[in-house]
Amino acid sequence: MKRDDLVRVRHMIEAIEAAIRFAQGRSRGDLDKDQMLAFALTRAIEIVGEAAARISDEARAAHADIPWERIIGMRHRLVHAYFEERHDLLWTTATVAAPDLLPLFFPFSHWTDRHGHYRPRTGRQGDGRPAGEPRPVH
Repeated sequence: MKRDDLVRVRHMIEAIEAAIRFAQGRSRGDLDKDQMLAFALTRAIEIVGEAAARISDEARAAHADIPWERIIGMRHRLVHAYFEERHDLLWTTATVAAPDLLPLFFPFSHWTDRHGHYRPRTGRQGDGRPAGEPRPVH
């Protein structure tokens, strides 16, 4: 996988984790009352879709189990229909789709650090977890 693809995958992982974190302890009704939550979730999901759109065709083909087109389509729906409040869709994406999607990226998570620099595979990750083991979401 190209370095640019690895950097973008890292951005996707971080944005998915952020969306999950933003929604934790909140309810669907909070989206209607909390503009900052709605904006934060929207932005996180936009980042996931924008990064996915820039992943090379070769990387997408090599990882066909990831629903690239659906991810990109969600970003388009949020950006181009900004005037339509789709809080149900946004909430479902953050609380159901994002947690389901995150494990598909675990094989990538140990290839780069948070700045996109390549890290060779080792027996353990920098935080002591075995290589490939997901990091806990708080």
